Amino acid sequence: DSIIWELNDAGELIISGTGEMYDYSISNLQYAPWYLYKDEISSVYIGEGITYIGNEAFKNCEVVTNIIIPDTVISIGKEAFFKCGITTIDLPDTILEIGEGAFHQTKLTHITLPSKLEIIADSLFEYCVNLHTIEFPNTLKSIGNKAFYQCYELYSLMLPEGLIRIGEMA
Repeated sequence: DSIIWELNDAGELIISGTGEMYDYSISNLQYAPWYLYKDEISSVYIGEGITYIGNEAFKNCEVVTNIIIPDTVISIGKEAFFKCGITTIDLPDTILEIGEGAFHQTKLTHITLPSKLEIIADSLFEYCVNLHTIEFPNTLKSIGNKAFYQCYELYSLMLPEGLIRIGEMA
């Protein structure tokens, strides 16, 4: 598996190759290779063949307003899009797992979750203060702690019948 990236003059980060992205950790000084250019990246295009978006892959990319995810992706890591400037994102139905805090502090206003997703991780949408609508899959079984904490615009939810658990301060 190999993954390559390029950032063009239009601010488009293009990631291509096959397999899983690495996991990154800003607190451990393990930055994504494009992190130094985070203030120049406005769009992210993840190519067909990528199966996993790594932990903190786009953390603090606040200028990013557009992210394209192919249907080869089956999993998104922890805090992958933490504090990104996105207001909307299309998640393919192939995604089975989304890590803790993946959309924490984004500018999302609406999201439709993948149709096979069973668990909403802890803090998934924490501090998404503009989020006002969310569409849940019928497969949803669990909502993690603080999943929607401080989502001030989220007034009502239509929860699926099969939901078993709602975490603390969700």
